[in-house]
Amino acid sequence: MMVKIESKIESVDVNKSDVTGSKFDDVNMAGVLFNNVNMAGTSFTKISMAGARFSEAVMQGMTVTDANLSGGHFREASLSGSHFNACNMLGVSLVGCNVASMKIDGILVSDLLEAYRKANV
Repeated sequence: MMVKIESKIESVDVNKSDVTGSKFDDVNMAGVLFNNVNMAGTSFTKISMAGARFSEAVMQGMTVTDANLSGGHFREASLSGSHFNACNMLGVSLVGCNVASMKIDGILVSDLLEAYRKANV
């Protein structure tokens, strides 16, 4: 069933539903809560997620293009195999993260940390 909505809706409670193939274009979703949602294969383009919080999120294969994630929080999120290209990482903080095999400009972070420790003994 195809439903087309072009109007202001204050609040929608969608529970145990299948909205596969849905398209959201020019939509204000500020403050929306997604809980236990399968978004596999979802694309996000020209999207503002400033201040978004991701908890226990599996983001394998996700593509985010031209997005604002400033002030976002990722907790217990799997970003393994991700690629970040031409991203503003100013002020990014990694705490308690597994950075094994993580590279910055082709250099292993573990090698960078080891060199730093040796230089600052």
